Amino acid sequence: EAANRTITIAGGATGNSEGGEIRLEMAADHDGTYGFWRIDVNQDDFRIGREGTTDVLIDSSGNFGIGTTPTELLHVKGTNGSIAKCSLQTRV
Repeated sequence: EAANRTITIAGGATGNSEGGEIRLEMAADHDGTYGFWRIDVNQDDFRIGREGTTDVLIDSSGNFGIGTTPTELLHVKGTNGSIAKCSLQTRV
Protein backbone atom coordinates (compact mmCIF):
# COMPACT_ATOMS: atom_id res chain seq x y z
CA GLU A 1 0.00 0.00 0.00
CA ALA A 2 1.90 3.02 -1.27
CA ALA A 3 0.21 5.68 0.88
CA ASN A 4 1.08 4.01 4.17
CA ARG A 5 4.29 2.23 3.08
CA THR A 6 2.96 -1.13 4.28
CA ILE A 7 3.55 -4.65 3.11
CA THR A 8 0.57 -6.96 3.57
CA ILE A 9 0.97 -10.74 3.66
CA ALA A 10 -2.39 -12.48 3.45
CA GLY A 11 -3.06 -15.99 4.68
CA GLY A 12 -6.15 -18.14 4.60
CA ALA A 13 -9.64 -16.72 4.79
CA THR A 14 -11.77 -16.40 7.93
CA GLY A 15 -12.05 -19.80 9.63
CA ASN A 16 -8.60 -20.88 8.43
CA SER A 17 -6.11 -21.32 11.30
CA GLU A 18 -3.07 -20.37 9.19
CA GLY A 19 -2.29 -16.70 8.58
CA GLY A 20 0.37 -15.26 6.32
CA GLU A 21 4.05 -16.23 6.55
CA ILE A 22 7.26 -14.34 5.90
CA ARG A 23 10.31 -16.53 5.21
CA LEU A 24 13.98 -15.66 5.29
CA GLU A 25 15.62 -18.30 3.12
CA MET A 26 19.21 -19.13 4.10
CA ALA A 27 21.62 -19.73 1.25
CA ALA A 28 24.36 -21.03 3.55
CA ASP A 29 23.03 -22.64 6.75
CA HIS A 30 26.33 -23.48 8.46
CA ASP A 31 25.28 -26.95 9.65
CA GLY A 32 22.41 -27.76 7.27
CA THR A 33 19.83 -27.96 10.09
CA TYR A 34 17.36 -25.33 8.89
CA GLY A 35 16.55 -24.01 5.44
CA PHE A 36 14.75 -20.85 6.57
CA TRP A 37 13.53 -18.62 9.41
CA ARG A 38 9.85 -17.68 9.48
CA ILE A 39 7.47 -15.15 11.00
CA ASP A 40 3.83 -16.21 10.86
CA VAL A 41 0.41 -16.29 12.48
CA ASN A 42 -1.43 -19.47 13.48
CA GLN A 43 -4.78 -19.51 15.32
CA ASP A 44 -4.36 -15.89 16.49
CA ASP A 45 -0.82 -16.59 17.81
CA PHE A 46 2.23 -14.72 16.46
CA ARG A 47 5.22 -17.03 15.97
CA ILE A 48 8.90 -16.62 15.11
CA GLY A 49 10.92 -19.73 14.40
CA ARG A 50 13.01 -21.87 12.15
CA GLU A 51 11.87 -24.46 9.64
CA GLY A 52 9.67 -26.92 11.56
CA THR A 53 10.02 -25.25 14.99
CA THR A 54 8.67 -22.26 16.93
CA ASP A 55 11.23 -20.38 19.04
CA VAL A 56 9.14 -17.39 20.17
CA LEU A 57 5.36 -17.25 20.52
CA ILE A 58 2.99 -14.48 21.57
CA ASP A 59 -0.44 -15.97 22.14
CA SER A 60 -3.83 -14.31 21.68
CA SER A 61 -3.86 -13.35 25.40
CA GLY A 62 -0.56 -11.47 25.06
CA ASN A 63 1.48 -14.14 26.88
CA PHE A 64 5.08 -14.35 25.61
CA GLY A 65 6.88 -17.70 25.38
CA ILE A 66 10.50 -18.44 24.54
CA GLY A 67 11.16 -22.11 23.86
CA THR A 68 7.66 -23.08 24.97
CA THR A 69 3.96 -22.32 24.65
CA PRO A 70 3.38 -19.66 27.33
CA THR A 71 1.09 -20.22 30.30
CA GLU A 72 2.07 -16.96 32.01
CA LEU A 73 2.75 -13.39 30.88
CA LEU A 74 6.42 -14.38 30.36
CA HIS A 75 7.31 -18.07 30.10
CA VAL A 76 10.88 -19.14 29.28
CA LYS A 77 12.06 -22.73 28.88
CA GLY A 78 15.69 -23.67 28.35
CA THR A 79 17.24 -26.86 27.04
CA ASN A 80 16.54 -30.15 28.83
CA GLY A 81 13.40 -28.67 30.38
CA SER A 82 15.34 -26.20 32.55
CA ILE A 83 14.01 -22.74 33.22
CA ALA A 84 16.32 -19.98 32.03
CA LYS A 85 17.81 -17.66 34.62
CA CYS A 86 17.05 -13.97 34.54
CA SER A 87 18.69 -11.17 36.47
CA LEU A 88 17.65 -7.54 36.58
CA GLN A 89 20.18 -4.80 37.03
CA THR A 90 19.88 -1.08 37.47
CA ARG A 91 22.41 1.43 36.23
CA VAL A 92 23.39 4.47 38.23
